[in-house]
Amino acid sequence: MEDAEKISTAEKLKGEGNEKVKANDCKTAKILYGYAISLLESVTMNQEKLNILLALLQNSALCSNKISEWEGSVAICTAA
Repeated sequence: MEDAEKISTAEKLKGEGNEKVKANDCKTAKILYGYAISLLESVTMNQEKLNILLALLQNSALCSNKISEWEGSVAICTAA
């Protein structure tokens, strides 16, 4: 899979995660964000990757807070 495809898939997963957050399903959203973050690990760093990666990390930290996973939230924020 090419970098552009990975970024596009990560964007799609982010959107699905956002819909789960709106439905108050933060556990599933956090999983989707995690898949997207993993997908981006092999993508060459550029501004587009950085933007989506930071958004995914922020969203994942938000979900951790909402489901009372405090240590997870701190770890995610530290990674960002």
